[in-house]
Amino acid sequence: MASRLPVAPLLGALIHLTRYQPDAEDAEAALLASLGELLQEPLRVTAEAEALRLDDERVSLKVPGATLLDEQMLLHGVGTFSLPANVGAPDLLRLVAVLAAFPGSYDSLQAIRTALGESAERIALTAAGAEQEVFRLSGRSRFTTGSHRTVQDEELDIQRADADAIGTEAEQLTEEATGLPEDMAIPIRPTLGAIVAQGRGALNEKNWNGVLDAALQLIEAENEAPSERTGRTYRLELKRLLDQEPLEHIARLANGERSQEVIAVLARFGAQGTEMLVELLTNSPDLSERRSYYTAITQMRSGAEAIFGRLDHPLWYVVRNAAELCGEMEIEDAVPALGRQIQHSDERARKAIAGALARIGTPLALQWLRKMLNDAEPLVRRQAVQSLSAGPARLFSSSIAELLERESDPDVQREALLALGRSGSVEAIAALAHWSAPASDRVGKHPLPLRLLAIRGLAQAGPAAAAALSALTRDPGAEVRAAASGALAALRL
Repeated sequence: MASRLPVAPLLGALIHLTRYQPDAEDAEAALLASLGELLQEPLRVTAEAEALRLDDERVSLKVPGATLLDEQMLLHGVGTFSLPANVGAPDLLRLVAVLAAFPGSYDSLQAIRTALGESAERIALTAAGAEQEVFRLSGRSRFTTGSHRTVQDEELDIQRADADAIGTEAEQLTEEATGLPEDMAIPIRPTLGAIVAQGRGALNEKNWNGVLDAALQLIEAENEAPSERTGRTYRLELKRLLDQEPLEHIARLANGERSQEVIAVLARFGAQGTEMLVELLTNSPDLSERRSYYTAITQMRSGAEAIFGRLDHPLWYVVRNAAELCGEMEIEDAVPALGRQIQHSDERARKAIAGALARIGTPLALQWLRKMLNDAEPLVRRQAVQSLSAGPARLFSSSIAELLERESDPDVQREALLALGRSGSVEAIAALAHWSAPASDRVGKHPLPLRLLAIRGLAQAGPAAAAALSALTRDPGAEVRAAASGALAALRL
């Protein structure tokens, strides 16, 4: 196979383009076409402290573009990524967008996989080892990946004299950069005044992408600042640039191609940034928008109160959206607020609340959920049992069994039987055996569909249900015997 060394500079160029020239569509298409010719076979890319590796081929960091690719991988804690043969352009662009994100965008490898979305099913990632460090210049890391103070942490009375230090320190950085080989020289960053002027100009024109660009430059400058004092000045200017209204407009860009960059900015605002996204999510009637804002919120690290605080909102869809988010994020602190809404006037809100309580699954959440099993609407009752995972279902077995005794809706019955199967407790297996049993003096005649669902539940319960399934292999009904035999055989595999 011919050398695929050109992959490194091409990927590096694509990362640079994604970060700094997102509108350069022609250049992007040309790079993707060139990469497509080189990626017809699977490829593993490994980032190391002193080199980059394409499969087993070593690529010097002096190769243009290789340094940026290596840096961005290690900066985000990615040791390797593996591309399938003929990787699609959407997957490649998603990977590049993730790698191009600014420092602090992700706090774990799982957060990166979440950001990859469906592409994570095709692109394998492994974490960087502890011995792997971000590329260094003059003994000082160009990037820091530790925790950052948010702008709320800063004192608002920082003296403007702090900004004067930037000029001297920038000159020092320039001297260091000019001492590097030509192909490794780093570009000189615009001055603080130039960045702020760019941001203010974009604000005046209501060019929110331009404001985002300026904010990202401030963040990157802070990451590379040679002292805490300088970094603090950049953080203060970021807060001055993005007050309430601009920050809200920036948050709206999370529903778009620049979502990861938006998250990097909003994360610097802590709970306030999360609040912005929650406000947009809970008030959005559009499903696609809600998904975008939800994905962004799950990557934020603060502000849970902003989410469950919406549960008391007068609009039903705001309550629904907030409840769904509480469930997806399993916010235990939201349980009391969810419990206060179990009798909400709108069944769609109650359905979301039932699902959230079931997903959270703590003892207190299950206490409230038990009351929702008496809801007048079958959709609510079904959601209450459908969303139970194995652990909470075990704690809830008796309540599910009681529900089945009085339930007449077939969809609720189905989900209840399957929930008992996920439970797998002794009590659940006894209830499933009862519902799968043939008619007798002790057991009334259960419809065949329910009996077959109960057998399916016994199969989910595992080896503990083998005795009950074995008894059903002698049932008078051929369909029951076949279902029981199949389930028993599956248990023995």
